[in-house]
Amino acid sequence: MMVLLPVSSSTKFVDLIPVLITVLVIAKRLMAPGVADIEGSTHGHDVIPVKAAIKYLTSRGYPASVSEGILNNIKPSAVPYLYIGSTKEVGANRVVFGEAVNLVLDKLTKEEAAKKVMVIDSESIR
Repeated sequence: MMVLLPVSSSTKFVDLIPVLITVLVIAKRLMAPGVADIEGSTHGHDVIPVKAAIKYLTSRGYPASVSEGILNNIKPSAVPYLYIGSTKEVGANRVVFGEAVNLVLDKLTKEEAAKKVMVIDSESIR
């Protein structure tokens, strides 16, 4: 049995742990609310373009010295850290998660999987 559990941004994952049935959690929310140039897009997961940031800060009443003066004068600097990312020995999170899911799914017959499993591509949910 699968239950859709509506949650809000204030719902804590810990609150869902006592549920003793299979649960699918869909947390659908607007990305970057109030940031005009990127609101509703996945760009809220990344660095905000300077023009969008200036427009946002200006709309919130910040003076030009903050919104334009600072942001337009930021210069990149060298980063002393070496980011090595994932390797064959240290797998990427998505790969490790996929392998864990497959370990569970491999134990199911095709008939069981057809009854119990639903796959939803989160990129297609709008």
